[in-house]
Amino acid sequence: MKPRLALLLATALGIGVLYASDDGDPVAEPVRTSEHADNAPMARHGAPKASAAASTAPTELLAVRARQVPDERDEARARLFAATSFAPPPPPPPAHVQAAPAAPVAPPLPFVVVGRQNLAGNDEVLLAQGDRLLGVRAGTVIDGRYRVESVDARMLTLVYLPLNQTQQLAIRASN
Repeated sequence: MKPRLALLLATALGIGVLYASDDGDPVAEPVRTSEHADNAPMARHGAPKASAAASTAPTELLAVRARQVPDERDEARARLFAATSFAPPPPPPPAHVQAAPAAPVAPPLPFVVVGRQNLAGNDEVLLAQGDRLLGVRAGTVIDGRYRVESVDARMLTLVYLPLNQTQQLAIRASN
């Protein structure tokens, strides 16, 4: 870009900014003084007095006004280059609904099937719980917490008594 063109654009931009900032409320405005030069502020403070012909002509001075509080237009100018998002506003947070407490669930079975035997026509399953070995059949209650409901060829059905929930334990087929 040529320097002359850059200077012209900068000048035009500066004039545009000045014109945009002119809100019709000047800080200084002209005031006409009386026809007597003796009343002029310059004459009171010991400045040299003008000639008699010049003192009869009206003198134009600028009276400085107090600065006023900024209005909405000043705030709008301040926000002119602020970041603006055109994305839709986020959805409102869902109303906090108290969910019903989850129903209690029986703990996992603490037993491992060790073996199975048939004594006098009754199926009995051998269970290990830690270091203990238990022989159970249908109707057996273990520690007051579990009751054996049924013994099947592939499945052992237990009921967790405090919650009355049924749980099943697989019996592996032996070769």
